Amino acid sequence: MSEGLKWSVTYAINLCTELWDGGHWFRVTEDSEDFDWIDASQLARVPVLIPADEEFKAKWKENHLESDISMMPKYMQYVPSKDVVGEDGSIIAGAGIPQTTKAVFDIDVSIGEGLPSSPIALYNIMLSLAQISLIDEMTGQPRPRLGYAQFRKMMEETLGIPFEEAMEEAKQLTNQGLVTPTIPGSGQQLNMSANLPGANINNQVKGPNAMMGG
Repeated sequence: MSEGLKWSVTYAINLCTELWDGGHWFRVTEDSEDFDWIDASQLARVPVLIPADEEFKAKWKENHLESDISMMPKYMQYVPSKDVVGEDGSIIAGAGIPQTTKAVFDIDVSIGEGLPSSPIALYNIMLSLAQISLIDEMTGQPRPRLGYAQFRKMMEETLGIPFEEAMEEAKQLTNQGLVTPTIPGSGQQLNMSANLPGANINNQVKGPNAMMGG
């Protein structure tokens, strides 16, 4: 799609360059009330530039005595000192005539420029989704927006992290008392011995028997 849009924009500019016989007023963006005068036909006659020679630099200094030397142009328009003849014998650049050419644009079209793509940004999105709970339409009970299988797959594919190894390491740290699991965003301690993973806060759920009153 990007290549198709790039071709379309290039084609449209070429049409304007060849077919326009004058300029037009344009408001470039909807957020601005200012209009710009654009004459695309001039794009067919842009100066051919070459590095400035010593003669050009000397003349520039004479005409800009009060100007800073850093303001001096690095390029000048190409004016051949003699006729430039092509292979067929025709003159392609006349002596003493400032040379022009058709403008060529290096157009790049980006789609989805504002979408996050870095691993860190995607990781933060995954963490945010993992902390969201929704009411299940069938059971009426809250369930995570991002399930374990989905989270594991995203972690492994996006970050290249072996999820099982990371979970095993976290479990070992927990068993050693080095890490205390908590509910994300609440600071409440999570009881890892619950029969319902992630649902046993402050030992409120004991298991199926407790829920049935047994």
